[in-house]
Amino acid sequence: MDNQIIQANALFGQIQTGEPYRCPNCGAAIRKILHYNDYGGHACWKPLDAYGNHLHYLSCYNCNKVTRVAQIGSTVLPFDWPMNVTGEGEARTIQAALTEIIRQVGPQGGSQDPAASIVYRLLAGTLAPEAAISQIRAIVDGAMAGMLVEEPVPLFHGVQEVVE
Repeated sequence: MDNQIIQANALFGQIQTGEPYRCPNCGAAIRKILHYNDYGGHACWKPLDAYGNHLHYLSCYNCNKVTRVAQIGSTVLPFDWPMNVTGEGEARTIQAALTEIIRQVGPQGGSQDPAASIVYRLLAGTLAPEAAISQIRAIVDGAMAGMLVEEPVPLFHGVQEVVE
């Protein structure tokens, strides 16, 4: 998907679908993307850690600002924490940002992996756990069906066993 900028609602910045990402403050190209754990994630569990794989920071050398973004696939959405929110409220904000990406760009968010799409929709709260399990089983069953062999299987050179 080509880099696109999609206007989100007032709580969030503009969705960017693919690199090069632009600084939402000055418009310069971003030179560094920092992962949550590299920028300030802590070893001890807190509600935010559950979303660590989707929380990144865009570092701009032009204006020296760091912007928090939610990310699914190659799509990012800048956002700020609401005032006086910590812990569970921060986690809900990230969930809302992921939901906004899914709403505007789709569950793949630039990624075409079906299993990842299921997990992202589950995290965003747009897919029930039972439905996610069912869809994952369908993927596994489809993969297993492709592995079934209906032809004779060679056991040793020149010897075959017929599978019935």
